[in-house]
Amino acid sequence: MIQAYPDSLSVIAGGTIALHIGTDHPEFRVVLFRQGALLEQMQDFGWQSTSHVGFSPGAADVDWRWDGYDFDIPTDWLSGAYVAMLWERDGSAENGPDGGTMTTAGNFGKALFVVRTPAPGRRTTMLYRVPIATYHAYNVSGGASLYHSSPGRVTMHRPGGGAGGAVTDFETPGMGDQDALDAASSRQTFEHYDARFIRWLEASGLQPDYCADIDCHGEDGLAQMTPYGVVISVGHDEYWSTEMRANLAAYVAQGGNLALFSGNTCWWRIHYDADLAGFACNRSGDVNDPSSDQWWIAARYDDTLQNENALIGASYRNGGGWWWAGRPLVGYTVQNPQHWVYEGGAPAEFGTAQSLVGYECDGAELTAASANPGATAQATYADGTPPNLTLLGVGLLPGAWSFNVKEPDSATAAAAPFAATMGIYSASGTVFNAGVIDWPRVLEAGEPTVERITRTAITRLGGISFGKASLAGPLRVHALDAFYTPDDHFRHVITGQEDGTLTEVFFNPNEGTGEAHIGTLGGIVDVAGFYSADDHFRHAIVAQQDGSITEVFFHPTLGHGQTQIGQFPGVVAIAAFYSGDDHYRHVIVAQQDGSLSELFYHPQFGIGAALLGRFEGISDVGAFYSQDDHYRHAIVLANGDVSEVFFNPKQGSGVAPLAHIPDARRISGFYVADDPFFSRRVCAAAADGRLHEVRFGLRAGIVRSVIANFSVMIDVGAFFSPDDGFRHAVVSEAAETTELFYRP
Repeated sequence: MIQAYPDSLSVIAGGTIALHIGTDHPEFRVVLFRQGALLEQMQDFGWQSTSHVGFSPGAADVDWRWDGYDFDIPTDWLSGAYVAMLWERDGSAENGPDGGTMTTAGNFGKALFVVRTPAPGRRTTMLYRVPIATYHAYNVSGGASLYHSSPGRVTMHRPGGGAGGAVTDFETPGMGDQDALDAASSRQTFEHYDARFIRWLEASGLQPDYCADIDCHGEDGLAQMTPYGVVISVGHDEYWSTEMRANLAAYVAQGGNLALFSGNTCWWRIHYDADLAGFACNRSGDVNDPSSDQWWIAARYDDTLQNENALIGASYRNGGGWWWAGRPLVGYTVQNPQHWVYEGGAPAEFGTAQSLVGYECDGAELTAASANPGATAQATYADGTPPNLTLLGVGLLPGAWSFNVKEPDSATAAAAPFAATMGIYSASGTVFNAGVIDWPRVLEAGEPTVERITRTAITRLGGISFGKASLAGPLRVHALDAFYTPDDHFRHVITGQEDGTLTEVFFNPNEGTGEAHIGTLGGIVDVAGFYSADDHFRHAIVAQQDGSITEVFFHPTLGHGQTQIGQFPGVVAIAAFYSGDDHYRHVIVAQQDGSLSELFYHPQFGIGAALLGRFEGISDVGAFYSQDDHYRHAIVLANGDVSEVFFNPKQGSGVAPLAHIPDARRISGFYVADDPFFSRRVCAAAADGRLHEVRFGLRAGIVRSVIANFSVMIDVGAFFSPDDGFRHAVVSEAAETTELFYRP
């Protein structure tokens, strides 16, 4: 028999993975596969001679120290979950990997590891986190696990950990409801959870970057996640270190989003070895044991910790598990069907026929009345669940389920029904939690509501990007803006250069790119651009150092002109738009004293101005018109706070906070006509090169994502093109102007 384990759980493309191999044959062969929509063979390294012949298993808690062999990972390999498959031979006798090469399942001849990208966030805004610690907790290689003959700690330098090793006895095929639901692979293996989800994900055109859970631990853990709009966790993500938990919480606090399609999540705390080769966990469930590593118990004795609800919005102690045959058919009863998660329609319930809820599941604590027939479920918010959690689905659990100990000193917990809950809340970033372990099984089976929720949650929270293109245009851009013209379907970028040159770059996916000089105005502070539908003119608005606000208007066949339309001393930024209900042109002006003003004008009715408010430290503005309610919107950036000023000539005005992005430097706002939930968008360029998108609407909350990474951004302009449904962000850097185009 041949087995192996990786020295490290992940490697950056272009690096080297060391596989430690044990075999009782003189030759072995390693072939690497990547799990995507299919299990794809990447490279066959051919037959090699072993440095010694011998297969010597070690203990579960001690590094096995088998001989290591290095395998180079090409720089152009996609980030992903990879499985090394191994053969051994002695003369003509040859043995291959258990289970063959069509699956990652198998108890020997396979080893799981992750290839990370050398350029985080450059290709995608999704990061998929593989929970290898949980797989090692159940890994019985060496005769023990954290469940079977537990030594209280395990080494990850042994076969198993997702593939190529046995799991604890009660988790093997043929036990309990495995027969009815999925006997093809053992629970607590990569094949059973992650491989299913990844196959669906990548077959659907959603291709994330990948990391191991341990990559989110330690000093670099937050930096690993920061470039991404959403971090995805799937299946059974049970074991988290304190540092890992803190980094994920910090990621959300700075605007990152979590999409959890898992259950029994963050239930046990682990303590990694200094060399990260293994970890310990005190699996005491005694509420009176201050050394317990059950997260909610540990938080009772340590004020620096929070229970799991505080981050993920649910807990296993409010749900439960069913591990044996005859599990009742429980699905989700829909709550808040109007929520954007249910875009495309919400049934009364889903997943019941597929036994979606189980075999372990998490829940927010519910009121006692939530168990009454026909009642609308309500969370108590007394268990640490964030008070703005929105319930999306509830699965009440029959009394025969096995449950965990409720908090003994909580009256609300004693009265609460046990239930799985699907929910979502925002805390700068947004956390979506599906709450059930079996989500990947039901997803791959094609349950339509599960599929739709998965795609919607990932694309909404991730702000999926599809590509970047370098635009021909001037260098040394000082300011820019961008807009779309529906009469010819061209995209336009207005740039103001340091020498006062005003340039239009126009482009169309089918007709190419062009450039035109449209004026020269000294001392350009900022520029804005828009299209007026009543006369089909294009407009470039220029703010100058002397306070002048100048309009340059032009048309492909009717010529162009220039006129001064206002004077605002100390102008620092402008934005502009056209309102289709009254055909007025609008310029939003920010001044050094914090004044935010609207300059409105019409070719026939003249010019007017109005003070919209004052914002200390105002540094940039964006603006747009919303067709669904005819409001005008000014987006204000002041001391890192992004706020919306909304106003309508007949219905008044208001101010609403949108996000806090401390290092934001420039912003642009736009309206997306094809999104009934998040029709308002703001792109914010940060000093660290991250481009944020803030999404909000009439019927939804606020979601913030990192949608791309650049070098030092000078300015950003953003718009929507209705002819193809793409969102566009045009970014000026020191050496080039780049278009980022994306859509769900």
